[in-house]
Amino acid sequence: MQILRRGLTRIVLLSLLVPGLALAQTPAAPAPAANAPAASRNDAGKITLVTGAVSITAPDRTRRTPKISDTLYEGDTVITGADGELQAEMLDSGVIAVRPNTQMGITKYSAQGDANDTSIFNLVKGSFRSITGWIGKNNPKRYAINTPTATIGVRGTDHEPLVIPEGSRDGEPGTYDKVSAGGSFIQGKTGRVDVTPGKSGFFSFRGNERPRLLDRTPAFYRPSRNEGRLEGLHDRLRPQLEQRRGQRQEFVRTQRAQGLSPNGQRLQNNNNRGAQQFGPRGQALGNGAQNRNELRQGRQGQQGQQGQGQQGRQERQAQRQEQHQNGQQGNNRQNLQQGRQNENRAGVQDRQSGLRQQALQNRQQQTQQNHAGENRQQQFQQRQQVQQHQQAQQHQQAQPQQRAARNNNEHEDKKKHH
Repeated sequence: MQILRRGLTRIVLLSLLVPGLALAQTPAAPAPAANAPAASRNDAGKITLVTGAVSITAPDRTRRTPKISDTLYEGDTVITGADGELQAEMLDSGVIAVRPNTQMGITKYSAQGDANDTSIFNLVKGSFRSITGWIGKNNPKRYAINTPTATIGVRGTDHEPLVIPEGSRDGEPGTYDKVSAGGSFIQGKTGRVDVTPGKSGFFSFRGNERPRLLDRTPAFYRPSRNEGRLEGLHDRLRPQLEQRRGQRQEFVRTQRAQGLSPNGQRLQNNNNRGAQQFGPRGQALGNGAQNRNELRQGRQGQQGQQGQGQQGRQERQAQRQEQHQNGQQGNNRQNLQQGRQNENRAGVQDRQSGLRQQALQNRQQQTQQNHAGENRQQQFQQRQQVQQHQQAQQHQQAQPQQRAARNNNEHEDKKKHH
């Protein structure tokens, strides 16, 4: 390791002190392209639907025909024909649906899940429906749609900006915006108007009037053939935005830790930056910086190995502690289970004892009721016997009187006959 350090140190000194040697050994870096390729531009979204005539133009004016699952990039311009329509899910979980006869560009787009997230579109003509994602919700000041005469801003919105160019027969030329949910505003040089759900705003191309709300939604706002895909989407997306934003932040951190940009490109190293900024001498300086980085990485590697050893010991200790805790938890669970079983048995015994006591009480009550019934019957019989005895006595007492009465009657009858 010491020999490697000495060798790398000599390379660094030679690179810094003898730039001619570095120039002879390293070819000059190529000049950067005038227009950045798509891979070096920020991703903006994924295409989810394409129908009819649709094309996308890059900043270098190259044109491509989009397909489902293709990527939209910052700087792309979407152009649709009379039967063309494109829908895309943006990186901030928003959705755009580009209508027929539309020219719409993605001027600036960045969705890293932080305070610098930006979404700026340029609508030259036509219309598109925008269901904003977390940028429109958390960074509304960094969301805008620029038209030839106005700027449209939002507050977490499902809206449809529309531009009728001068000379068109579709309606009065100017900037329109229809809001389905949330809110938006149209800002022109003569003022601003806020647009609420169910309303439409307008700012004329003439520019001598203030933006205003319209009495009713213009007739040229018509649903597309694929409008059903968007119905209720605003309400379904809103509860998921924060979770998706957190997932995007984690993805960006993972990419950067691996030396990659969010779209998967290798981050530029010191060597390339020095060559691009300062030419061949910058290339040599960049090589020296790279060598110093290698020395630093070597030392960090040693420290990392030591740290890994210490981390391994800590992990083993943590495992033992966890096993001990798991054992204690197992014992606690067994004790708890045993206690519950004892409680259940005690409860069953209590219930059985209660049932026995209740049955005993019921038998006692039944016995008492039987005794009471027998007593009542005996009392009734005794009363009947007393009544019969009284009646017999009365009958015996009445018989002599009855005989005397009959004798008297017979004697009287005899007297009458004589």
